[in-house]
Amino acid sequence: MKDEQFLIDQMIIHVGLYKKHRDTENAMGFYRKLEEIRKFKGFNTQDDALDYVIEKMKEAKAA
Repeated sequence: MKDEQFLIDQMIIHVGLYKKHRDTENAMGFYRKLEEIRKFKGFNTQDDALDYVIEKMKEAKAA
């Protein structure tokens, strides 16, 4: 299993590439990584996983 930070970093890359190219592959990649985070952390929904990822990104930015 990939570690949590790796998955979050991959999600950030997918978002950046999606913004640049507007392709569905990067949108799908984002949601695949989000699903991995959901399973890895034991969240019930992708919304819960997304809230968690957003909080982690805020913490990293503040540090």
